[in-house]
Order: sequence, then structure tokens, then C-alpha cells
Amino acid sequence: MKKGVGLFLLAILFVVALFSLQRSSRFYRYELIDLGEVANPRNTGICLNDRGDIFYYSILKGETVQGFFREPDGAIKPFEEVFGQTPVQLTDINNAGRVCGYVIGATATHRAFVWDTTSGFQFVETPPDSHAYIHDINESGELAGAVSSGTDKMKPHFWKSATADGLPLDASRGWNGYGRRINEMGTVIGGQFNVDNPLNPMTAAFVWSPTEGIVTPEKLDQLGVALLAINDRGDLFGQFGPLGDSFVWTRSSGVKKIPPIGRAILVPWDFNNRGQAIGVYNESNPSGFRDLLRRILSLPWIDRFTGPIVNWLDATGNGGFLYEEGETIPLEDQVGGASKWDVLSPMRINDPGQIVGIGLKRGVHHFFLLEPVRK
Repeated sequence: MKKGVGLFLLAILFVVALFSLQRSSRFYRYELIDLGEVANPRNTGICLNDRGDIFYYSILKGETVQGFFREPDGAIKPFEEVFGQTPVQLTDINNAGRVCGYVIGATATHRAFVWDTTSGFQFVETPPDSHAYIHDINESGELAGAVSSGTDKMKPHFWKSATADGLPLDASRGWNGYGRRINEMGTVIGGQFNVDNPLNPMTAAFVWSPTEGIVTPEKLDQLGVALLAINDRGDLFGQFGPLGDSFVWTRSSGVKKIPPIGRAILVPWDFNNRGQAIGVYNESNPSGFRDLLRRILSLPWIDRFTGPIVNWLDATGNGGFLYEEGETIPLEDQVGGASKWDVLSPMRINDPGQIVGIGLKRGVHHFFLLEPVRK
């Protein structure tokens, strides 16, 4: 009898262990690579493409830039070797190695550009005295961003190419707006914000199709929604307000909530064509981050680190998260060597599963790369 009970308990333990193994096997294990200290954590950026090309930089006093390109083989080049002394702010890189961003001139006028090794800088044509911002580029070279001029509102724009005229996107509310991301179908996601009250900006999201115009799903066409990413299937990744749920939206399933980690607030940053998502979370003082998050989610340059985002990173009770197949786990649990870091804040994930971001290592901000080593 006792022997039978013992065998039964062993069987139960085996099933529990097998289930736990299957749950953990959804997620990659990662090798952590330190890319070096951040020169100015309050104005910095990092991005990558599916080949593993990475750029990362900080903007210093006088609009000078300290930046680096890291190639897939690990070779690193300073920006001066690539761009000369041009003070570039980069926002995206596609798989052909074409880079987009903007240059700040002597009069603080933003000149948007696309750059590659063959053509060099191609500056986007805009009206005189206007400010142009390019935030994303797809594999076809189509662009999403914004243009503002004088007292005019910032308007979301789509460009078929760097040499084509920009197309203003009618986002319907008449507020300031911007295009944030563009997928391979040319679909643009973006946001609108009313800055009449800077301490309490009203925000809304939109989805624009080159064939149908504004196609924002009904459940996402409401105040407070922020869309952060779109993949090539048209799946959407975002958040319902500063303290609302993070979500994934698909045509087949509609809105699907991303499960939180305990009682923490999740802030989504990016997801890929495989449905893997990353972001950061805070579990120590949710109400204290309400206004901070509202301002963060209204920024068109969400992929760059600015003062408010660094304040989030430096606060206690923070960490990065991974989401896949309906499950959310702390990023640090999957990273070898993470114990030497105070916090990891992931910003971009590509289709092979590489992740880049910025973190605190013994109180100092560092760029990092996470290389998947096994699943």
C-alpha cells in the first residue's frame, strides 16, 4: 500500500515537473553582452534589425553625438567613421542596412533623412522652416513620421520613399500627431495628443492603411490608448492608458490582455513577427507613475531614452518582461549574468529573438545586447 502511494506521488511530481519544463521552454535563455557605458542616459537611443546590426548613441551638449554601430560579427565602428561629423539622431534600421533619422541644424530645424552606404544621406523634402521627423522605415524604404511648421500642429506623415513628397495622414481628431511605426504592408500606427494641458495630455491612437485610410479598430479608437508596435501581419501591441492593461490585438482574436507580473504595471515597448513581446514593469509604486506614464506614452520618440524614461529605469521595483503565447515572465529570470546588473530595460526585439536596451550596472547606465542561446 505504502509503495503504491509512493509511486503515485512520484508520478504527480513528474507531471508537475514536466509541465513546468514545458512552460519555461517557451522562452529563450539569453547571453548578456555589455555594449558599454551610456554617455548621456537622458537623451540616448538604441535599435537593431533582423541581421543583428545595432546602433546606439547619446546626444551630448551642443548637439554633438557619441554613437556606435555594431555589426553582426561584433565589430564596432564609431559614428564619425560612418557619418562624418554630422549630428545624427537615428530612429530605425531596416534589414538592407538603410537607416532613418534626423539631423538638428544650427537653427534647431530637424532635417529628416534616409542613409545607406551607396547613396549616403537622402534628405526628405519639406516646406521651408519646417521640422521633419522620421521614426520608422520598412524593407521597401517607406517611411513613417511627422512634420511641423511654425505655429502649425505636428502632423503625422507617410513617405513612399525619401525622395517622394510626404502624405499627411488625416487622423480625424485635429490634434498634434505622428507616425510611430510602419510594417511591410505600408500600414502606419501612430498617436495624437492634445497639449493644451501639458501636465495632463489627452492621447489617442490611430492605424492608417495606404489603401483604406484610417482603419483603427473600434475597441482601440478611444482616448488613452497608445499603440507601440505593429508587425507584418498587422497585429498591434499597446496599452490602455497609463495604468491600464497592456494588450495584443489581432484580426482573428481582437484584444488579448497581456497578463501582468503580480500586481505590477506593464509598459510594452516592442514585439516581433513571432509574437514575442518585451517591455518593462514596476511593482513598487503604481500610483506614483500615473502622470509619468501618461507623458511617456504620448511621446512620438518612445524608442529613445529621455528624462522620464530614465526616471522609470532608476526607480525601485522595476524590471524587464518577456511575453509569449499568453504568458509573461521577468526578463532577468532568463538571462545569464543578470545578477551583476541592477535592472535591465529592453527596448527592441527582432525576429531572431535578439533584444537590445539599456540597464543599470552597479549604478551606471550601460547599453546591452541579449543573444538567445537556447529555448
